[in-house]
Amino acid sequence: MAAPVTPADAPPDAPAPSPASGDRAAPTPAGLVLRDSHIGMLLAAALLLTYAAVIVTPYAVTDDWVNFAFAKMGQKVSVAAIPAGRVIDGILVGYSFYWTPRLEDLRWLRLLGVLGIALLAWLLHRELSRAGWSRGRAACVAYLMCVTPAFQVCAPWTTMWPVFFSAAWAGLACHASRKAMDARGHLSRVLWSFGGALLLFLSVTVYQVTMMFYVVFAAIDLYGQGDVAPRFWRRFIWHSGFLIGGLFIGWLAFKIGFHYYYFVSDPVRTKVQAEAWGDKLSWFWSWPLRDTLQLLKVRPSEHLPLLSALFIFPGLFLFLRGALWQRGLLVLLAGVLIPVAYLPSLVANGRWDAYRTQMPMTALVLLYAFYALRGWARGVEYLLGRVGRQAWQPRIAAVTAVMLGLVAVGAAASAAYNVTTIDAEPQMTELRVMRREFRKVNWKAATKINIVGATWSDSLAWSRYDEWGLATSSREWALPHIAYVMAYESLGGKRPKIPIAVVKRGFKPPPGEWVIDMSGLRSFK
Repeated sequence: MAAPVTPADAPPDAPAPSPASGDRAAPTPAGLVLRDSHIGMLLAAALLLTYAAVIVTPYAVTDDWVNFAFAKMGQKVSVAAIPAGRVIDGILVGYSFYWTPRLEDLRWLRLLGVLGIALLAWLLHRELSRAGWSRGRAACVAYLMCVTPAFQVCAPWTTMWPVFFSAAWAGLACHASRKAMDARGHLSRVLWSFGGALLLFLSVTVYQVTMMFYVVFAAIDLYGQGDVAPRFWRRFIWHSGFLIGGLFIGWLAFKIGFHYYYFVSDPVRTKVQAEAWGDKLSWFWSWPLRDTLQLLKVRPSEHLPLLSALFIFPGLFLFLRGALWQRGLLVLLAGVLIPVAYLPSLVANGRWDAYRTQMPMTALVLLYAFYALRGWARGVEYLLGRVGRQAWQPRIAAVTAVMLGLVAVGAAASAAYNVTTIDAEPQMTELRVMRREFRKVNWKAATKINIVGATWSDSLAWSRYDEWGLATSSREWALPHIAYVMAYESLGGKRPKIPIAVVKRGFKPPPGEWVIDMSGLRSFK
């Protein structure tokens, strides 16, 4: 059993333990609510400023065109999500697009998504604060978790707005799970468990990937102050059971949805992974994990993942308390939780390492980096004490706080710049080009619309990586829906009945047919 934590061992920002019980003393309830509400508003304001470009700019991205086109055809549910087990997502996306009158109004759905990110950030902050960290540091880390490249890719995507609430529901499910575990009465435990299961159902049927934010919240509960205590393993087993239950619910939703809607399913993504696990894990280390260990950097660099690992895992070892073998075991467990946070994508068929699948995993690694920073600071404090420089020890906490604040400010500026220049502005320009080209069509005489797509390299963004900075018209499967929406607008909100076809560059139309050529998109930069 680990030695009891003394005030000298505790982080400088942790509240002092109560003499009676040894637990951290909490502030008065009124003060707690007031300060937490202020932090929540500050986080919401910071995230609204960071993602402001996706709210004020009119545009649509790939799947947005598809869902908007189907909505204008009268479809109220996005049925393509159902065979993948995302029933609630299909309902939310379908109805929200159905009730959106104009393409420009999609910005209000993106605003709703950013508010979902703010809710997630506030829940992360609350959980970190409950674990004993100062509200300022907890708010900085919660903000950083919500401005990673994965979030920067997903926030400008209107279709993704429900997934941020899925992540928040996973966090609330973890909170309910912890309440059930700590409940004294049988009825209270049953009610909290039922509430947690219901929240997991809502989360996993929106997006299995973001349901894995449960792992992030569980890691905060398990590693909060770095204590190695008997309760650690009890809580680990309890959280594991809840997570397995959530994955089982997701599997059932997938099987039922696929059974009834297999005809609109993706033949690759709606299958369980069939290749050798060794090959799949090798791909995981080479691609998704490499991107994740870039932390807040947009484009991968060769050496940063190794440097991140060398900072995080030794620092995490220094952060933990207990015997050396206990700390080593918990560091190993922390490493195992990283692929666990990516489990839905690992068990799915194919190798699809898109940024959007990495949100929980990147947040978890950032959490470890936060703990590692405190661990390295603790190591420096120890060395200063050994050489008789105790007077310098209090300054280490101030230095780490300043470092964290500077990283948060830099991440805010970088994220705002990226979503503006890689997503919002290029997509807005592409929309303007499309509208200009479709205005040339003589709709009374046209017998058919042929559309030529752009290439991957035709993007107007300064950076193209994965799904980052793609030209919407470079996706061939999106082109018929783009043409449908443009025709719908040109006809004053009437459903177009004119045939639409995707053709190659250089196509010569017969009389009466029109060609919309987006292959010269790059020339409009």
